[in-house]
Amino acid sequence: RYQRRVHGERLGREMMERWTSPSRLLIDPRFLESLRTASEVLKTPVVAAEYSRLLSSEQIDRSLAARLPGLLKTVLRLAARLHSVKELRTFFVDVVEKITDGDRPGVGDLGLLLERMEQCYWQLTLVGSPTRESIGNSWTALLVVLRLAVQTFTRST
Repeated sequence: RYQRRVHGERLGREMMERWTSPSRLLIDPRFLESLRTASEVLKTPVVAAEYSRLLSSEQIDRSLAARLPGLLKTVLRLAARLHSVKELRTFFVDVVEKITDGDRPGVGDLGLLLERMEQCYWQLTLVGSPTRESIGNSWTALLVVLRLAVQTFTRST
């Protein structure tokens, strides 16, 4: 229970610092535009294949590796649909329903997989350097918040 509260507080801080405009009242439109661009770039078949290959080479559990293509699609869909505070309300419902999958066994390792997704993003060679840099901070900010959300909303932590 204490861990959930700690994760929840950190989740809120991360969202405020990384997602919002300077006024802290709205999600920064530049962040949202960058996420939409990241979604478009990362869902191209060759880039998605490279991302999956990089992640598969990491030391991750086989059951998680099998979930990788579906997880990447789900995260990209969440990123593309996040447009306003209205979508933010359903964002966390989607995280619980579509990513944690109702606390099924092994979901604790999902946080590790999301962390590996952050790290592997910077190793992508098929995304040109200027594009990788311009969308990278938003993409990794999304993954950090997803990782914290998984840790907050699962029973295993």
